[in-house]
Amino acid sequence: MTSKVNIKANYREDRGGWIIYIPKSLVEDSSFPLDVKDKLVAKIEKSKVIIEKE
Repeated sequence: MTSKVNIKANYREDRGGWIIYIPKSLVEDSSFPLDVKDKLVAKIEKSKVIIEKE
């Protein structure tokens, strides 16, 4: 199953990098695989990106 999700990202110098906004519905969606979410978070954190719920 593939679904498209719009994820906003803003580069913020004062916050030290990219801020990625993931829709709250995606974070709370039980059909969204947690291991994928964790890998996404880990991969992004290595790139010094901060993830925030919208």
